[in-house]
Amino acid sequence: MGRYTSQLHEENFKGKTSTMNSVSRDELMHQRLQAWLREYKCDDLKYLGFHEDIYGIERHWYSIAGNEVSVDCIEDFDPEDLEPDESDSF
Repeated sequence: MGRYTSQLHEENFKGKTSTMNSVSRDELMHQRLQAWLREYKCDDLKYLGFHEDIYGIERHWYSIAGNEVSVDCIEDFDPEDLEPDESDSF
């Protein structure tokens, strides 16, 4: 009783959607990366799966140039920075 909206949001937040049913920034980045991976094959970018980080929060993980990175740590994605294999694009 007497809870603020921000408190309810924090209690219900699972990393995928907010209380207003909008998609989170992390989920949008994940979807953007997945769309790019469906179109191109690149050795510098690989999806590693959905598992916990060091804080116990489940996140999507990627290998970027050999570094394991959770999706919340990816600030921006510029496809021009990656060079897909020409033979593997549609």
